[in-house]
Amino acid sequence: MSDTNSPATPSERVEFLKEAIRFSEGNIRSFDTKAQISVVAFVFSISPLWSMMNAASPHAAAHPMVLAMAALYLVTIGFFSFVLWPVMTPPKISRSGSANDDRSMFFVRDPVGSGGHDYSTRLQRLNVESELTTELLKLSYIRDIKSMRFRRSLYAAATFYAIAFATFLLLARM
Repeated sequence: MSDTNSPATPSERVEFLKEAIRFSEGNIRSFDTKAQISVVAFVFSISPLWSMMNAASPHAAAHPMVLAMAALYLVTIGFFSFVLWPVMTPPKISRSGSANDDRSMFFVRDPVGSGGHDYSTRLQRLNVESELTTELLKLSYIRDIKSMRFRRSLYAAATFYAIAFATFLLLARM
């Protein structure tokens, strides 16, 4: 039985980092999936909204609020699509903390240019904990960016629906 205050063994630290990486990758995939489902549902929601607007007023298409609503509709679709856009990690996130040390062993950016012998040599000198920690930091950064983008998309969608509701009420009184 191990002491709860004793530091983790190297294999425990590596296993912890692997699990944290899997968790972060899952979070990133979930934001992408949520954005895909949300944009499809949002796009399909325009048909009933448009039918309601036309039922409320035969001249709905010419109303300035409907034009503003259409612009916000397109912006919201863009926001949801932006969640899916790739995220570049800043060069500051590297094993040594310097921008010059961006030669990742985990994700090889230039497989043709790196050469098998060079990669093999670097692999023999690899500090696994350091490499996994760097990858976890990169994934955490990507997860945070996608989370922020998804929240913005939801705020844009909520604003769109609020304006659509207000426009419907305005058109119904005309």
